[in-house]
Amino acid sequence: MKGIYETRYLIPAVDCDENLNYKPFPLLNLLQVVADEGAYIANGGFEQISKLGFGWFLLNYDIDIIRMPRYRENLKILTWANAIGGLKTVRSFEIQDEQGNVIVKALTLWILVNLETRRPLRLDNLDLVEGSRNQVMESTFAKIKDIEKNNGKSFETFFQQSDYNGHINNAIYLWWAIETLGENFFKGKVMKDLKINYINETKLGQSVTSYVETEDNKTSHIIVNNETGKDCAKLEFEWQNI
Repeated sequence: MKGIYETRYLIPAVDCDENLNYKPFPLLNLLQVVADEGAYIANGGFEQISKLGFGWFLLNYDIDIIRMPRYRENLKILTWANAIGGLKTVRSFEIQDEQGNVIVKALTLWILVNLETRRPLRLDNLDLVEGSRNQVMESTFAKIKDIEKNNGKSFETFFQQSDYNGHINNAIYLWWAIETLGENFFKGKVMKDLKINYINETKLGQSVTSYVETEDNKTSHIIVNNETGKDCAKLEFEWQNI
């Protein structure tokens, strides 16, 4: 089908928790890899845009985890672009188990940026290919609420966290958020829903503080850049008992 990238992935033990459920952090990394391949067949992959001095910046994640993948499941993953135009584009993801059941749906919102000026570019005049499917689900990419910035946990940045755009990779914000919850929080829990708003980039050599607020089965998070004092990202997770 036009503009739709499809691949398969076998879940390794190294990316699973003690209950053999796939962890959220490698899930985001997997979606990033698949997004790049999907962008390539849509004429917007890394090699195609980097020679122009452009780069994709991620604004939002909205992920519905119907069931978290498990160890040694051989997944089918599909991705395609939607609503290309103006300054933003949406990318859909669908993950299926070996029986063809949809177990994860995800939407992401992107802008294309001039890496020298750090300014977004209009997409209307680029030869980008939309997928032949509608969005995998509806989302308004609503803003995540503010929380009190109390009792935060600080993190340094390091080289392995940075990417070709010259900033800290977007999956690292999830890691910073989850690490504030403590080991005992995860016993008997699995993530059900994940939303992320990316607000300001973090660069190598800067440090951040991660704040969390817990209410029932939901956790809300804010990552703050210690050097600039600006919010970098807001995250909201929903959890379920297993």
